[in-house]
Amino acid sequence: MLCVVALVAISAGRADGRQYRPSSLSESHAADVVRQALQARYGASYRDRQAYTSSCGRLTRIRVRCRVSWHTARRAYHGSVTVWTTVTSSGKRSVERRLDVRSEALTPKPAPQSPACDPNYTGACLDPNASDYDCAGGSGDGPKYTGTVTVVGDDHYGLDRDGDGIGCE
Repeated sequence: MLCVVALVAISAGRADGRQYRPSSLSESHAADVVRQALQARYGASYRDRQAYTSSCGRLTRIRVRCRVSWHTARRAYHGSVTVWTTVTSSGKRSVERRLDVRSEALTPKPAPQSPACDPNYTGACLDPNASDYDCAGGSGDGPKYTGTVTVVGDDHYGLDRDGDGIGCE
């Protein structure tokens, strides 16, 4: 979704023939205008934001552009907001802005998978990343312990001491 709001500045002159000159715009004032503009345009999507970043840089004496990005639980937003000062025909100074912000749906993260079990043992789920398993209630020093298991492959933890296919019996 692309949202662009453009406001046109009016070139103004005074009764004595001189032109009104827009005042300079500070980056901190522009950042405040950006926050207000985003709050007005995006409402709850901006209020409930996470990981908001903003970086403002001066384009001219009267024009500042801020790059913005943030996300909510469902959407990511990124783009720029340009802020500048103008002078109306009556000489009143004002601050204008243009939003160029896009949003996109976030893809849901896959559900965490349950830890895989070592395929060499059945009857209990042994963590294949464990450095060692010992029989519960035995004299081993772990760090992991298990009850009775059936050895169906390589007995790399040494749980079947008598070689009958049943470990920790």
